[in-house]
Amino acid sequence: MKPFSGHSGACMRKPVWLFSEGSLKRRDLLGNKGANLCEMTSLGMPVPFGFIITTQTHLEYQRLRQRIPEGTMEEVKAALLKMEIRQGAEFGNPVNPLLVSVLSGASVSMPGMMDTLLNLGINDEIVEGLAKLTANPRFAYDTYRRFLQLYGAVVGGKGIHPYTQILKDYRQQHGLEEHADLDVGELKEIVGLFKKIHLPPDNPWTQLENAIGAVFSSWNNPRAQTYRRLNDIPDSIGTAVIIQAMVFGNMGQNSGSGIAFTRNPSTGEKEFFGEYLMNAEGEDIASGRRTPCSLDEFKEESPILYNQLFQLQKTLEEHYRDMQDLEFTIQENRLYLLQTRSGKNNRQGRCQNCGGPRQRGPDFRKGSPAPDGPGDGEVLHASNDRSSIRKKYARLRLAGKPRCSHRENRFHLRGCTKSKRPRGSGDPGPN
Repeated sequence: MKPFSGHSGACMRKPVWLFSEGSLKRRDLLGNKGANLCEMTSLGMPVPFGFIITTQTHLEYQRLRQRIPEGTMEEVKAALLKMEIRQGAEFGNPVNPLLVSVLSGASVSMPGMMDTLLNLGINDEIVEGLAKLTANPRFAYDTYRRFLQLYGAVVGGKGIHPYTQILKDYRQQHGLEEHADLDVGELKEIVGLFKKIHLPPDNPWTQLENAIGAVFSSWNNPRAQTYRRLNDIPDSIGTAVIIQAMVFGNMGQNSGSGIAFTRNPSTGEKEFFGEYLMNAEGEDIASGRRTPCSLDEFKEESPILYNQLFQLQKTLEEHYRDMQDLEFTIQENRLYLLQTRSGKNNRQGRCQNCGGPRQRGPDFRKGSPAPDGPGDGEVLHASNDRSSIRKKYARLRLAGKPRCSHRENRFHLRGCTKSKRPRGSGDPGPN
């Protein structure tokens, strides 16, 4: 491969970078998301460990007509071994399994345009091992269900509709309102139905290699091509692929997922702002199927975790000198950060932000990262209209106090007590 974009030959010969090896200076090579994960790792933040396959490797993949370059998977295996040591689990081991996510990440953020795969490394044997390890078979089969759904939709080319239709029909037939109401027996039935749509390979390494190829190939899907054309993003930059250890927000009422902003994205006021759901993954928030709770409620229910998150977001805004958009997961009362990127708000918010972390002007100290430029991972929130925000971004509700789906069934993270606890709220359930 010939170097481009100022990358040295040494960078070119290194197709895989650990989170502990990269930085923001390598954004073109590691992608915006990957570089930010490296930066958070260097700051000592609670980031699930992982590694990045470079944008250069993707360009070589395209040059080879969608074949992963020779030697890349050997580098992936070496990096995954280091991840296993850090995480204390082993990829493909039924007794103590490590599951991973496979994510896209160009140097310019293209939210939702490329494909993502979650929970890779699971099969019929490993799901049973995961159930025994966690003493939570409901969680294990919910994770398997999620894997089959995304893998079949993306790698199998089946699209998401057949899976969502099965879930919808099944819930209606059994009088269930939410996916979280499914017990372990019902989840096993759904797993069987999903396998009839597309049966993934049992070998976790085959799953991983296929997923890497699928994410690389999603660079050229119609929506990604249209997005680049409309936003003047060159095709030549390529995308990185991030492989990261999974953490789970669907392990019960002491686990959950959320989205947060270091400032109110509608007004720009210095107000920590966001939403979260317990016993949920990030995709559950994005889907809009369940109504999230506000971070004010998170503060009330779990002040220790809230304070930890608050300090982390404060550090990130001070470090980046710009408003940050965060994604986080809580796994059994332990907080993890999955992503940060510079947030961009409406005109009113930008005016308010002028008095915030940039008030001393652009006199950045040597070694400190400058704020991202336009398009570098920014998320634009243009209005206070909640329905338009949901339609455009399937993300955060930006105005008013959200109506929390847990309001009538109060809980707290450590005790997990509720006045009424629905089926599937984290109980293992019958085998």
